[in-house]
Amino acid sequence: PVQLSQPWSSSVKVAQIACGQYHSVFLLENGLAYAVGHNGNGQLGDGSTTSRPLPYQLMASNPLWGNGRIKEVACAAFSTYLLSAQGVTYAVGQNSNGQLGDGSLNDYKSFMTVARPWGQKSVMSISAKGYHAVFLLDDGTVWAVGNNVYGQLGDNTMTSPRTMAVAMVKTWGSSDVAKVAAGHYQSLMLLSNGTVYSVGSNSNGQLGDGSSVQKSVAVMVTPPATQGETPIALRITGGGYHSVILYDNVYRDSYGGPEFSYPVPMTTGIPFPSSGPRLAYATGQGWYGGLGDSFAIDRYSLVPVVP
Repeated sequence: PVQLSQPWSSSVKVAQIACGQYHSVFLLENGLAYAVGHNGNGQLGDGSTTSRPLPYQLMASNPLWGNGRIKEVACAAFSTYLLSAQGVTYAVGQNSNGQLGDGSLNDYKSFMTVARPWGQKSVMSISAKGYHAVFLLDDGTVWAVGNNVYGQLGDNTMTSPRTMAVAMVKTWGSSDVAKVAAGHYQSLMLLSNGTVYSVGSNSNGQLGDGSSVQKSVAVMVTPPATQGETPIALRITGGGYHSVILYDNVYRDSYGGPEFSYPVPMTTGIPFPSSGPRLAYATGQGWYGGLGDSFAIDRYSLVPVVP
């Protein structure tokens, strides 16, 4: 690793990092964002397609932005998304799958406002990966846009591309969604009760429901077995063809190992217990040992990551 050249003050900390295929975005704690890397599709949002070897401040002079601050950042493969503190989403870059959500398939080199088929509701959180993006609204509904060939938008179709965001079919009952995470061809939802739902491609078991059948409506990820305690999911993330979930109240006794604690800060709104066993679990493509379970095979249900 090499240390990043930082054009911002060393006293300002980085709050979030998002990575696309060949570019990276850094959100600072003061609400400013910078991007660096490949810009062939305009994903750095500077009005050009010239790649940048040094970080560039996003939206610094964009008339859409005014004096706003950025709350969250996300990257698809060749696209970038910014969520403002006012709950409005902006996007730039590749749009060949409609993933920028403006109703077109046109790439953009400068940030544009993502269309809001949900009306005046605010976006609370965003996630993107591959060629689609997922939005969590303040009313608890989940919307998604872009590539849907595997049903990853969760609207009970495989109509693709979707150039305007569609509402995901709610299959998780009355619990609220606390966080969303996009994988390359799947989407994950973490609920306030600590359960996880997933939808989309499942050829490698990345949905974690014990099958390899793709889903166009969300299904519950089968939680890990416990010794009497209810496992509570704390964090979720989607990879290319696998998914990873951090759980609380999971014991490793059946695997011959000790309890394992992760000192990871919570951002989902679910209280992080002050003590207790926490363990990362993974499911999906295991080539090259990517699931971290000491094997190189696909898994169709969650397996513990070996610490």
